Amino acid sequence: MNLGYIIRTLREARNWSQDQLAHEAQTTAATVSRIENSKQDTTVELAGKLAAAFQMPAYELIAMAEGYERVSEPLSVPEEGQLVDAYRRMDKNKQQAVLQLMEWLKR
Repeated sequence: MNLGYIIRTLREARNWSQDQLAHEAQTTAATVSRIENSKQDTTVELAGKLAAAFQMPAYELIAMAEGYERVSEPLSVPEEGQLVDAYRRMDKNKQQAVLQLMEWLKR
């Protein structure tokens, strides 16, 4: 498989046009078309934006292009990805505080 094929498959599964995907990934429809048709390689940055548009981590999009099945569930809401990203950027003390807050909120 290749990345262009996977991107087209994911886009079509959502009934998105190339314009819609381009908007979500902050690129152009022409770029999406070239990638889908294997006429242009993608950068790591653009692969990340395309993956985010599909609400999945970039490593998963790349793994799918290499022939692996999806390894995680899709995010339930777009904000979930933002929360995960913010958590990963925190230092260990802040991560621990967030976990404690979550435990407190469960009560």
